[in-house]
Amino acid sequence: TIKIQAELSRYDLSTAKEKGKQAQTEDNDLKLFLRHENRIEKDDEQVQKIAETITAHDETAIVKQIYDYVCDNMEYGGFEEKDLGALEAIKNKKGDCSEYTALFAALCRAKEIPARVVYGYTSDYVDTPKHAWVEVWLSEYGWVPFDPTRGDQNNRFIRNRLFHNLEPIYVYLGNIHQRQIVGRANYYKFWYWGDEVKVKDTVEFKQSAPPARNSG
Repeated sequence: TIKIQAELSRYDLSTAKEKGKQAQTEDNDLKLFLRHENRIEKDDEQVQKIAETITAHDETAIVKQIYDYVCDNMEYGGFEEKDLGALEAIKNKKGDCSEYTALFAALCRAKEIPARVVYGYTSDYVDTPKHAWVEVWLSEYGWVPFDPTRGDQNNRFIRNRLFHNLEPIYVYLGNIHQRQIVGRANYYKFWYWGDEVKVKDTVEFKQSAPPARNSG
């Protein structure tokens, strides 16, 4: 049993605009997040055709148009154990957070904007606390998170608000290129000898009570 006390801080596009660019990175590092790879198939013909319909010129406007495309063309289908990737998202037009984020990242990369999938937990969930979202490298601000799954709202006002503002509900474990640490898995890896081992992983969030106020 692992218990962690954490303070979840808000960071999103609005916060990034307030703070300005927070981090520098090498061009070679950014190239990692522009490449075609398993489940983020940015060079595939289907992804490239969709990318051609993204006609905005401003970097943030391009990301917003991609965000709207994913929300308009995807339907949440409930938690899926396997990550199916961008091409399956295009084919099925539905999926869970993994498919939303894979398609979002693939389209960003197809428009030559670095993007990476982030895996972690969220304290606000329906099916499972396990969650995936996207970080996009914007030249003015550095890495900025977006959550197209939560953004898939019929109400355009709410969708637009969620593009700019994210609640502090995210526990960041790592991005997709760090998964070799856990043997290409997203959350954990274990070794065993003898009889088969079964692992049951559960996450529970408990909010600390606010400090008491003195009266008088």
